[in-house]
Amino acid sequence: MDKPNEIVTPPKVKTMTFSDILFLCFMVFVVFAVAFVGRLAYLEGMKTEGSKQNGEAMAAWFTQASADRFNDNFNPTECAAGLLPALPAISPMASATEMSATAPAPASDAASADSATTGASAESPKNASASTTAAQETKGSEASAQNVARTWGDCLRYLTSEKGPWSKMTNPFNGEALSFIDKCDPTNHEIPGFIVLESINPTPPGSAVASYANALASTDAIDKKMLLRVTICDKGSYPIPIADIEF
Repeated sequence: MDKPNEIVTPPKVKTMTFSDILFLCFMVFVVFAVAFVGRLAYLEGMKTEGSKQNGEAMAAWFTQASADRFNDNFNPTECAAGLLPALPAISPMASATEMSATAPAPASDAASADSATTGASAESPKNASASTTAAQETKGSEASAQNVARTWGDCLRYLTSEKGPWSKMTNPFNGEALSFIDKCDPTNHEIPGFIVLESINPTPPGSAVASYANALASTDAIDKKMLLRVTICDKGSYPIPIADIEF
């Protein structure tokens, strides 16, 4: 066997250069940056999910109340269907008559009461006619007082009050109480987590669209069956439809 004339020595191992250290530091920074961004995305996603849960809870309450709110014993009464009796109107003439009847007579008039008895007896038919007219006007004003429908504003005030079922709901994005707006606007970055409640109204037969939606106003009557749409605004203020339910 031939022996090699030259002895091959392995190359020397070089230590890390400054570029290697810089590259490793950059990779560590990238790993931490990805983890941080991922956590932020997770937290923002959980806030959006929390807003969805608020909308789903509202939709569930509307669905449950829809079956019972036409009953006489429905609670809360602020959200019941049907008409709410209005306060009867009081005639100004009737009020003046009551005030004059309850007011005490002056002392000077008491001294001449006996002398005026004869004159009062003579004018009694006239006073009786005036009293009858005032009574008829009061009765007519009470009869003309119509029943009024309950409004969404009264119902919403109860639902978000301390005793209401929505009192413990908060906006996950800002931790404040729920806020209701007309629509989600991507150009407005201050409304993530806000709630949009709309009433869906059918269009006349033959229309190009079957229905249209309007924001539920505080003055809208809730005496009849309604079709509502619940929508929440996500992080970018874009609308996320939750459900269409009857109320």
